Amino acid sequence: MKAPARLSAIESLTGGRAGHSIRRMVNIVAASVRSCLGFLAVACMATSAAAAPIVAMSYDTRNGDGEASSGSFNYWDKEYTGAGSTTTDGALLTGGLGNLTDGVIAIDNWYNVEVDAGTGPYVGWRQEVGPVSVTFHFAGAQTFDDLTLYLDDSDGVGGVLLPATATVNGLPFAIGDMPGSQPKAINLALGGLVADTLVVDLAYSNNYPWIFLSEVKFNGQAVPVPEPALSALVALGVGGLALRRRRRAA
Repeated sequence: MKAPARLSAIESLTGGRAGHSIRRMVNIVAASVRSCLGFLAVACMATSAAAAPIVAMSYDTRNGDGEASSGSFNYWDKEYTGAGSTTTDGALLTGGLGNLTDGVIAIDNWYNVEVDAGTGPYVGWRQEVGPVSVTFHFAGAQTFDDLTLYLDDSDGVGGVLLPATATVNGLPFAIGDMPGSQPKAINLALGGLVADTLVVDLAYSNNYPWIFLSEVKFNGQAVPVPEPALSALVALGVGGLALRRRRRAA
């Protein structure tokens, strides 16, 4: 005599016909979950692929220079939140944020907006004191499409001019002189550079000893963070697989 087919866990609890209805309902729910997972995955990929601003966690540089370095005013990074003296020309600043990331973009030349207290929007560096190098740190690896430097270009007034070149993680960009004597936004295309740190070096123009920078902005694709709903659905799916394996083992 042929042995009866083994009943599923659902059929053994509810009976064959009821078990069939419940299995059908379970299959519908499972299909819906799979559709949701697919939709959320596509949505997350679309979101992560869209370019967006990337925020620096901190930056390291030397403080701006000023009256002690033959300046008319003090061009310090007075808002800087990390270690180092914000009232000393050329002091090493580490582990914080300040004028270069505060969202304030100078729209006028240095001689109209800078003050003795060093609280103006620009950080200004003098060639005789040292080079201009700023190291930006981010929360893990990011994909950078470009960055924008907001620089003063007073057409040489007071020795202030755009940098001759900019270098980002070893990638060189020519800048040089540009028409007009107003501040400039210099965009540097990074082409999907992946890094958790960007080192920006600015080279002084010949015969012009000062570089003035008010802000640096980054654009690209930040590290994607899983959506809560997607995480919950993934956890549900993993739990369902584990339960299915336990039933088979029994």
